[in-house]
Amino acid sequence: MGKSLVAVNAGPRLKWNTDTLIMEAVKGAESQGASVQKFDLFRLERYTGCISCFGCKKEKEVTILRIGKKQDGTFRIFAANGEALDKPQQFYGTSIVVKTESDASALINRAVTDGWEPHFAVAMGNIKTELQILAQMLGIEFLEY
Repeated sequence: MGKSLVAVNAGPRLKWNTDTLIMEAVKGAESQGASVQKFDLFRLERYTGCISCFGCKKEKEVTILRIGKKQDGTFRIFAANGEALDKPQQFYGTSIVVKTESDASALINRAVTDGWEPHFAVAMGNIKTELQILAQMLGIEFLEY
C-alpha cells in the first residue's frame, strides 16, 4: 500500500507563498509515488474568515492554533479559544487582540514551557473539534490550552 498525504492550505491567495510551498511539497510527494489530496480551506464556506486584508475585526468566537514540531520531530496541534476584540492594530502586519477563555498569562507560560514556536494563526469561529479530528486522522498530538 502506497503512502498518502493530505495537504491543507489555509492561505487565502492561490499561487502565492503558502500555496506555492504546499504545491511544491505535493509535487515532491507525488514524484515519490504518494497519493495526495489537497484542501484549500479558504474555498470552503465555513473557513472564509481571513483574506489577509490586515484589518482583523471583532469576532465572538475564534480559535488560536498552530501546527508545530516537538523536539523529537513529530508534529502536534495547539488550540485555544477566545474572542477577537475590537482594538486598534497592535503593529504592522496581521495582528488581532484575543481575550482567551483560559487565563492568558497561564496560557502563555504553558505554551512557552511546552516549547511552542512563536507565531500562531487565528481562525474565525470555534474549530477545536475539527482540529482534534484532524489530529486523530493524522495520528498527531492535540493540545488544548
